[in-house]
Amino acid sequence: MQRNHKTLNLLAIFASLLTACGCASEAVDPSIQCTSKADCADGEACINNRCVVETNFCLDGKKGQNETDVDCGGGTCAACAAGKACKTNSDCQSANCVNDVCAESETPDKTGVSRGDVLIAEIMNNVQNNKPFDDSSSSQTEFFELVNKTDNVIDLTEFSIKCTRQDDGKNTNFTLPLSGEIAPHNAAVISHALIQNLPEGVINPLNIASTGRLVNSATYQCDLLHTSDKDALIHRVWLLETSAGTSSVLEPLYYELSGTQLVEHTTVNARRHTPGYCTNGALYLNDCDTLCANNKLDDGETDIDCGGPLCNVCSEGKACKTASDCESTKCVNSICVAQDCLDVGCPDGEVCNRATGNCFSCNDHVQTGDETDIDCGGSCPTKCTEGQTCLVGTDCDSNQCVEGVCARQPCTVIGCSDGYRCNSVTGTCYACDDNIKNGNETDVDCGGSWCGACDAGQTCNTDSDCATNACDSKTKICVSCSDNIKNGKETDVDCGGACENKCFKGQTCSVNEDCSTTQCTNGICTGEDLRYATIGDILINEAYGKRGTSNANKTFTYNDGASVCEFVELVNLTDEDLRLNNLVLNFKRINADTDKINAVELTAIIRAKSATVAHSCESLPLPGDVTAVTLTSTAMLVDTAETYELYLTDSTDDEAEGPHAEIKVRDYTGISNNRATDADPSAAMIRHSEVSTSNGVLASPGYCANGGLFSENCLDPCANGRKDANETDIDCGGACGTCALGKRCSVNDDCTSKVCGNDVDASGYPILACISCSDKRKNGDETDVDCGGACGTCAKGKSCKLDRDCASFSCESNRCTKDDCLIPDSGSILITEVMGSPNTKDNFDTSKTGSDTKQNEFIELVNTTSSRLDLRQVTVNYIKSDAISAASVSLESHIGCLDAHQALVVSNFDFDSASDLPSGVQYLHVMSTAITNTSQYDVYLLSDGKEIDRVVRAANNKNGISQARNPWNDKSATTLVLHNTIDDIVFKNSPGYCSNGGLYVNQCK
Repeated sequence: MQRNHKTLNLLAIFASLLTACGCASEAVDPSIQCTSKADCADGEACINNRCVVETNFCLDGKKGQNETDVDCGGGTCAACAAGKACKTNSDCQSANCVNDVCAESETPDKTGVSRGDVLIAEIMNNVQNNKPFDDSSSSQTEFFELVNKTDNVIDLTEFSIKCTRQDDGKNTNFTLPLSGEIAPHNAAVISHALIQNLPEGVINPLNIASTGRLVNSATYQCDLLHTSDKDALIHRVWLLETSAGTSSVLEPLYYELSGTQLVEHTTVNARRHTPGYCTNGALYLNDCDTLCANNKLDDGETDIDCGGPLCNVCSEGKACKTASDCESTKCVNSICVAQDCLDVGCPDGEVCNRATGNCFSCNDHVQTGDETDIDCGGSCPTKCTEGQTCLVGTDCDSNQCVEGVCARQPCTVIGCSDGYRCNSVTGTCYACDDNIKNGNETDVDCGGSWCGACDAGQTCNTDSDCATNACDSKTKICVSCSDNIKNGKETDVDCGGACENKCFKGQTCSVNEDCSTTQCTNGICTGEDLRYATIGDILINEAYGKRGTSNANKTFTYNDGASVCEFVELVNLTDEDLRLNNLVLNFKRINADTDKINAVELTAIIRAKSATVAHSCESLPLPGDVTAVTLTSTAMLVDTAETYELYLTDSTDDEAEGPHAEIKVRDYTGISNNRATDADPSAAMIRHSEVSTSNGVLASPGYCANGGLFSENCLDPCANGRKDANETDIDCGGACGTCALGKRCSVNDDCTSKVCGNDVDASGYPILACISCSDKRKNGDETDVDCGGACGTCAKGKSCKLDRDCASFSCESNRCTKDDCLIPDSGSILITEVMGSPNTKDNFDTSKTGSDTKQNEFIELVNTTSSRLDLRQVTVNYIKSDAISAASVSLESHIGCLDAHQALVVSNFDFDSASDLPSGVQYLHVMSTAITNTSQYDVYLLSDGKEIDRVVRAANNKNGISQARNPWNDKSATTLVLHNTIDDIVFKNSPGYCSNGGLYVNQCK
């Protein structure tokens, strides 16, 4: 039955009521369907393919349902007026949706090309000579870049570009007629000179007849005109005055249809100016989004679709390399962070600019950050020297900044900068905040008569130099943990806080670590106190003698953050934490003169099955629960003594004395001794070189002899299932064995493959990992999976960056093209000509080249096949008939392939390939040994060590006369003959030409 609109209205109203009350699941008869408002009656809208009353949706003053703007568009409501949002032309009253906005109606001209269908996207004005375009091997040239925004091929022969100078009325206007066709959504580059390396599909008509049309100090209006439609204006741009060689680009690229001002690339997020590419380096063919909007980590990006020179900056938490990669301009440990470096610090090798909160390098040979001169001053640890720029005295190593320049004159003459005082004795300036020990300071910026007191551990002369008011008279060090006074950062008398001494039960504390019981309750050490260790509980496990000068700058194997220093390592043999305060470590020196004994009180806690290290290091990172005791004298183990005996005594038991461990120091300066078996009280102490371990000889304090931990019963750190010590990945790298493919690394030696390179982890973040050319992943500098870069060449169709990435030596638009080059075999390449000692006063026969190049020695090779040949494994050899050894010339430096039926000239002199040799003929200037005219030579080719061609050059005394193979493609061994003996015709001896003057590429016709 045919339903009329009235019936439809009643059904729709009824359906709406049913829906409102929840009485029905279907609003209308399911057979009544629509695709747009046009299928429904007046006052109805098409919602979910059903006609319903429009009142509820298209007249409510809100943007809802499928509307593209308030109460219009989307096929649901009435079409939108100009200026309203849209998605398709049908959303607009004008049927013209441009960049998601309804535009005024545009009537296509008779050719079907409308205003804005083609854009002038880029103009390169006066160029810089001898410089390539970004990411291009060609020299710069003036160009206009046009972009086809349509789905149709556009014929440029119907267009012209007219540029009119605007600034001073000078008559430097010009019009360029165009040619060629632009593919849909692609580009044409109209240039003066041919441009290499354009993307696939981009045409390059040479319509600019002369350079200098665009004066770089002028302003131009440039119009794209449709000459077949009475010069209808298709697009207009203005190019403002710019500096020479600067390219300008449409911004925002390819969305702006009206006439607009071009801006320099440097204002477009530092984008590219390579002709034929979008400003983000992608292709017009792909709507310019392939690099920074493809959800992949592309070359140059530091994280997916962000960072690097091409894409937008990265947000917080994304990977970065420099501050410029981050939206926050803060890159810390390769991650974008929001906090200032004052909060999170800086990566190794960088310092924090306190004014901006950004990190910068003081070793990049550029003035950055708050440096006052290159790599010095400001926050840099390096001070500027005399004559360098400064702002304040702290910028200078002399502490003298005079009129903005570092000076070095007695301050008694020129005075000091503000905030400095003059040391009248030395004539130098000093301050208490210049990070230098100067003036009469006893330590850096403290002590003396002017600066504040020094903290514990700093150098002093008197008690008044110390904040603790305690200067040890022997060591001249401020002390606070042994003066029977609660001072400094102690939580109780000589314990807690910064002290190595732990407070006992009942003493004051701040945190658990202040207490020997490891329990701090309401500011008091509580819990069961640790028992005192007995002699039998503790083992002297290791001792490191006085280090020699050869070891002064070395580090321990696992404690790579500390320079080597004297130490004695004690091991707790029990399963409980112990107090060592009752034990004394004795050093008994044994030699011919004296049996001197030094004693060290062990004021520390030693953890169960772990160690305590008594050492003289300035700082020493120790593993896990290993504690430390400071040796008060670095001369405890001196290399002038033959032998020491080390042993423990108990201050609470005069009779108790532990086993004596003998250590030999003389002749083994800097050599560590260790128990033959860790934690074996009965074993003798021997040198580490006598301890057989899977990881070599290890001498790090706090570690077992195999590098494991005492708390783990000395498990090998290279087999404990975790990443520790200096491993680069779990149980491999560093001091452990090499890592497998995909494991993290730092250097090549960390890897079984011997290659540590760029890769990404499972989350896509860049890392250093062990890679190879056969791991079936694209990593390192590979251009495709396991090929390109440092790996082997890639096959046809694979990705590439340079010609040498391809087996065919042909990389076009980042893809390997052409067939692979073949390795030459017998007869595929011939020695066709040999020039002996030349007559350098004469030219080559130049009737074909027009060159005035003087003669020089050469050997000419010809590819006789229809394939391209790879010559890198070929050598040219020539030997006199009476000689023993041959001269050998390798063609390894030949980059590329020798084309079919083409020649290579191997010479002892540079040729101008453009004027001296025919088109396509290559040459290598690698010969150094002369070919004399009066000697006969065997000349032969080896390919991968196998002989593939041999000729004999007869002796003659015709100076400068070249000998030629006849016929040129004779593949048998033959004697070369003079050119003038071939058919009684004076043939040519010009390199790169056949003997008849023809070209090899033309089969010598």
